[in-house]
Amino acid sequence: MKSYVKGLVPLGLGLSLALGAAAALLSFRSLAEQTEAADWVTHTHVAIEGLETLRAEVLKAENARRGYVLTADASFLERYSAARGEILKTLGELRTLTADNPAQQKRLDDIRPLIEKRIQLLEQSIAGFQSGGRSAGGEAALTFTGADLTTQISDAIRAMESAEKELLRQRDSALKQGSRRTRTLLLGGTLLTFALILGVFTLLRREIAERARAEEDLNRFFNVSADMMCAAGTDGYFKRVNPAWEKSLGYSVAELLARPYVEFVHPDDRAATQAAAQESYATGLPSFENRYRTKQGDYRWLNWNSSPDQQRGLIYAAARDITERKKAEEDLRNLAASLEDRVAERTSSLEAQAKILRDQASLLDLAHDSIFVRDMNSAVRFWNRGAEETYGWTKEEAHGKVTHTLLQTVFPEPLAKIEEALFDRGRWEGELIHTCRDASRIVVASRWALLREADGAPSKVLEINRDITERKRAEDEIHRLNLELEQRVKERTAELLASNAELEAFASSVSHDLRAPLRHVDGFSRILVEEHAAQLDPEGRRLLERVRHATQHMGELVDDLLSLSRVSRREISPLVTDLNTLAAEVIADVQTACQGRRVEFRTGRLPFAECDPGLIRQVFANLLANAVKFTRPRDPAVIELGQTERDGNRVIFVRDNGVGFSMKYADKLFGIFQRLHRSEDFEGTGVGLVTVQRIVHKHNGRIWAEAEVDKGATFFFTLESLEGPGEASPAPVTGGLHARE
Repeated sequence: MKSYVKGLVPLGLGLSLALGAAAALLSFRSLAEQTEAADWVTHTHVAIEGLETLRAEVLKAENARRGYVLTADASFLERYSAARGEILKTLGELRTLTADNPAQQKRLDDIRPLIEKRIQLLEQSIAGFQSGGRSAGGEAALTFTGADLTTQISDAIRAMESAEKELLRQRDSALKQGSRRTRTLLLGGTLLTFALILGVFTLLRREIAERARAEEDLNRFFNVSADMMCAAGTDGYFKRVNPAWEKSLGYSVAELLARPYVEFVHPDDRAATQAAAQESYATGLPSFENRYRTKQGDYRWLNWNSSPDQQRGLIYAAARDITERKKAEEDLRNLAASLEDRVAERTSSLEAQAKILRDQASLLDLAHDSIFVRDMNSAVRFWNRGAEETYGWTKEEAHGKVTHTLLQTVFPEPLAKIEEALFDRGRWEGELIHTCRDASRIVVASRWALLREADGAPSKVLEINRDITERKRAEDEIHRLNLELEQRVKERTAELLASNAELEAFASSVSHDLRAPLRHVDGFSRILVEEHAAQLDPEGRRLLERVRHATQHMGELVDDLLSLSRVSRREISPLVTDLNTLAAEVIADVQTACQGRRVEFRTGRLPFAECDPGLIRQVFANLLANAVKFTRPRDPAVIELGQTERDGNRVIFVRDNGVGFSMKYADKLFGIFQRLHRSEDFEGTGVGLVTVQRIVHKHNGRIWAEAEVDKGATFFFTLESLEGPGEASPAPVTGGLHARE
């Protein structure tokens, strides 16, 4: 046999050995290429993750800048600095990762200046906000430019991601092709080995050893990978998982292999996971994401990349835990949405405030008063048209000038004291003297208001000045005239006092001089009636009676005039007096005039008052006598005496249900000798109410009446000592029906 083999197939054995060796060599190279391809696949995953990190960090930097500008929270600056450092670090890593790809290197060269320019704009925005010099328009311009740069950066990153994914697809395809080539070579080698088992045994052992080493390398890579790697069958079970699964989810390998993998998937993701598995097995699915439950019950987000092995009915897949990235993305989305809302709200608020300020500025410009705003260094920041007309300087000329220097202000007191009052109360008012552009000097009524920032720091002073030069001149003239008038009034008052004294003396003298003739006329008339009545006819007796009645009325009038004269001359002697006692005494006196009548007196609770008791007793006597007189037609007559409240002050009133009077004649009530009723109906001299009015005026009070014809009248009076609210007394406290039969 050996000779046969040596003789018949030495060439064939050599050829077979050569073919087997060639097959083994090709298999080894293919396996090495697969290993290298797997490394490049992982390398591409890392590059893609770096691009995702770069995009996320750019967004973080923008959102941190926006948060700081909107809230002035320093923590946003820390986030911004961290994001900026991460951007530069990621750019360096991407430079290393794409060192083998000139096209990607060129894209990085294009991206880097865009990112650097975007960072520069962010730095400018932050610096502008910190200095307080950035206007709303400037900020908007930076925002629009930054948005455009962000779009360019995102487009460039997406282009790199697309290139990396295309490279990943190509490498994955190459890996699958290498796998198929390896299987083909192994199959050929196996057949050749079986055909030439004796001749190629050594070569097969060597090949097996090489494959074992390659598989060991793959297993080592499989076991040490930080990604969760697995092989899953079409039956829905894991066939193999690496230790990273247990570290990430907490399940043991046995637990993972014992149950369908879909049971570990979040219920909301199961249908999508099964569809992705089927698609991956059929056509290959580059990547998808789902959530896996941990042994503790929470869920972790996983990003999958898979490759099918249809011949073996397996899907090889690698998963990366992206939970933190998802949380960060969610936080970024929420933060971005929140910031967008706050930006929109703030923008709307600023626009509304700007409109209000424009409207206010327009209104201020229409004011005739001089209105200007100055900063805390007294430099003019706003100068309205009224200021231009008042002082002569235009807005452009006045802007930035120190007001006190420009207007040569003369203050009524030291400026430091005025500013102290302004800071304490937030406002100040006074009169200033200003010098206009034409060197004329004017007096202004000035009002200052201190404007503060949101944090309470003073920022500006609003000053409103009204030219009162002419008014001051008029006031000076009025003051001079008042002094003259006061002197003339004093002189005239002295003359009137002397004249009144003479008139009162004359009235008193005349009244006393009239008493004797009146008594004589009345006495002789009575003698004629009583002793010589028989010698007189009825007409003579009637005329004598009229003479007697006239003389008696004249006597009463003289008495009333004397009483009025005494009241006018008398100085009041105020005492604290119980008005209830006075009222009771007067009511007792006037009851004598109620003979044969039914009269009901209703007396409310009256206060104590500081007054002249004799004079106030006469007020009660005159008012109650009038009430008794003008209720004569009533049965019963009702007379009320009490207190009420009018305009916050206590008021004493006397009310009756008598014949009343028309209010259109009320202005005649307190005129001397003025009567509103016929003397034939109601007797009287027309002096009683004048006396009451003078007494009330002597007590710094006032008196008035309210009435209606045939419905009674009410007289009200106040006293200076009764000012202030008191208790009303509509209901009687004491009283009764007084009748004389």
